[in-house]
Amino acid sequence: MHLLNRIFRPAGLTATLAAVCLVTTAFAVDPIGVTADTLRLRDQASAASSVLATAPVDASVTVSNSIDGWFPVVYNGTSDFMSVQYITVPDEIIADAAVPTAASDSTAESAAAPASDSTAESTAVPASDSTAESTAVPASDSTAGTTAAPVSESVPVSVPTPASVPTYVKAATTVNIRSGAGTNFDKIGSMSYGAIGDLLATVDGWYQVSYHGITGYVSADYTTLTDTNTTSLREELVAYAMQFKGCSYVYGSSGPNSFDCSGLTKYVYQHFGYTLSRSASDQYNNGTAISKSELQIGDLVLFNSGNSYKAATHVGIYIGGGEFIHASSSSTGVVISSLNSNYYTGVYVGARSIL
Repeated sequence: MHLLNRIFRPAGLTATLAAVCLVTTAFAVDPIGVTADTLRLRDQASAASSVLATAPVDASVTVSNSIDGWFPVVYNGTSDFMSVQYITVPDEIIADAAVPTAASDSTAESAAAPASDSTAESTAVPASDSTAESTAVPASDSTAGTTAAPVSESVPVSVPTPASVPTYVKAATTVNIRSGAGTNFDKIGSMSYGAIGDLLATVDGWYQVSYHGITGYVSADYTTLTDTNTTSLREELVAYAMQFKGCSYVYGSSGPNSFDCSGLTKYVYQHFGYTLSRSASDQYNNGTAISKSELQIGDLVLFNSGNSYKAATHVGIYIGGGEFIHASSSSTGVVISSLNSNYYTGVYVGARSIL
């Protein structure tokens, strides 16, 4: 077997490469091209494995021959794996690599030597060594027409590994998952508000994610990066409420297939162990009154369409970004609306924090 090592910089273009084989001389090849803005380094050759670090711009890693679509790499002294999908390796790198001989021997432009020796235009050395037009060095070293240096020293580190590396993508609203990094690519799935997927790479304002068995791209405009895959109670409540979007509106109904406005809020909160009053007017007195500027996701937003003797005639759940989910009417069912629309701005009467 032979090992093909390369120095790789994930900056967009380049680094010089050198190949070191157990049986051949070293040689220089063209730069590797990088197609992603950043690259994640994982502990196994799989997108499902843990992320150990991110290779930042201008950092360098030592890359070996690919295995099932992944490059074994050494970064900051740690062995990791990096997807081949985001780098371009010239064909001549593999074509130029010499084919090794028997495991016990190694020769390079030299006459046959005993099994215990290895030659490469140099004095014979023990079989545990390798030479490349240079003075013989131990097997742990690498030479390329110069004095040997340990492999671990061939990895220049210009940027330290971040203390905390974002490894997940969280949806800030319902966002489409597409087959490529752009709105012109097909929709292959979606992530609801608060949903979390594994971050695979970043490409031109898009994140490649793995989410519930789907691998695709989501816009960075509608998602955030996080280093944890846990969600808060408010996020869980909103995500639970969002699954009822599209359900029918039926006056007096409180789920699970149809709702009126207070029936939806009561049903959602009850799922998390909170008991609300049954009507919108009574829910106006549940929890703690808060100002509009204090709204957080999961809070109740209440409205009065003109019924002066009631505190409120309609209620919904705030989901962030100036929007709320509610059972609107028999013609629309459960929908998402803007709290800042002309109509709802005019009938807004307050908000309550239950959590």
